[in-house]
Amino acid sequence: MIEKVSFFENCSQGFINSLVVMLRPAIYSPGDAIVSEGDVGREMFFLSRGTVVASGAGFRRVMDQGSFFGEIALLFKGKRTATIRALTYCDVFVLQKADLDALLIFYPDQESIIRKVAEERLASEKQKKASAGIPEEEDEESKEKLKLAMERRRLIIEEENVRSKMR
Repeated sequence: MIEKVSFFENCSQGFINSLVVMLRPAIYSPGDAIVSEGDVGREMFFLSRGTVVASGAGFRRVMDQGSFFGEIALLFKGKRTATIRALTYCDVFVLQKADLDALLIFYPDQESIIRKVAEERLASEKQKKASAGIPEEEDEESKEKLKLAMERRRLIIEEENVRSKMR
C-alpha cells in the first residue's frame, strides 16, 4: 500500500520495508473525526478501506481506499489544515511522527524525497487559502516557520548521523 502512495513512491525498498513495520492499524466509525483542523499533527494516515471527507479553508474533498492524509505533520511542526471525518467504517494505518523521525536517522537521503511531495501539498494548501480569501501575510509567516522547522530538522538528523558514526 505504501509504495502506491506518491509520498513514498521514490523511496528505497529498504526504507519502505522498515516503514511498513511501524504502521499501526486503527478503525473509525461513520461520523468519527480522524483529525481536526487546528490540532497539532503528529501522525499520517493511510486509508485502507472506507471513505472520508476532508474539509477546511474553502474546500471539501472526498477520499477513499488508497488515499493518505496528514503527511505535512510528519515533516513540519504545525497544526492540521483540515478536518478529516469518516463517512463510512474506515480501516486506516497510522504512521507516528516519532517513528518516522527515528527511521530517517538511518535513511537521511529519503527525507528530501518525502519533503518534496510535502512542499507540493503545502503549495496546494496555499492556493486553497488564497482562493478562500485568507491574507497573504499569514502565509508568509507560515512559510518562515516552515523554513525554520526544515533547517532545525536537517540539523537534528545531521547530529544523529554523527553520533551514530561515533558509536
